[in-house]
Amino acid sequence: MNIKIRNLSKAFGEKQVLQNLSLEFASGKCHVIMGPSGCGKTTLLRILMGFEKQDAGTIEGLPVHKSAVFQEDRLCEDFSAVENVAMVLKKGFPRSEIAENLRAIGLDGDLNQPVSEYSGGMKRRVAIVRAVLAEADLIFLDEPFKGLDTDTRDLALQYFLSHTKGKTSIVVTHDEKEARMLAAAEHITHL
Repeated sequence: MNIKIRNLSKAFGEKQVLQNLSLEFASGKCHVIMGPSGCGKTTLLRILMGFEKQDAGTIEGLPVHKSAVFQEDRLCEDFSAVENVAMVLKKGFPRSEIAENLRAIGLDGDLNQPVSEYSGGMKRRVAIVRAVLAEADLIFLDEPFKGLDTDTRDLALQYFLSHTKGKTSIVVTHDEKEARMLAAAEHITHL
């Protein structure tokens, strides 16, 4: 089912962030949202995730099972990369499959060391794998590839695309190249 947003508005005090926004996100597609800082991209995601309440407007077709990559990684720093991913999966999900996915996104070495010992880019990729492997019908990603060097970003983009075919995803980015790699032109929305 498509996600339909009609006349959505949200203000914080006197600052109107979204006003009468109407969009439709096709089921099973990757959608990219672009726009200047402060135009409401993250606010829109937070409303769709249920973390903020819109002031006006309706949203239909939101699935129950969602996952996300936030602007900050939100990992459990004392847990390993494998444990951070496993915590969102059903009990008994093979640890070897988690490790295989972490390696596929370019994480080599000791996957059982605490993520507090990882670089920012390594943490970012753990967060991406966690969101992708979660049993979700909708994946939200807010600047998921920010801070990654070009080669690592391209690898992470390819991992994301190859592991989310047929899933609905909504990605916020400022990067035109990322937008083109993630979605066909008809799935890019400028706020």
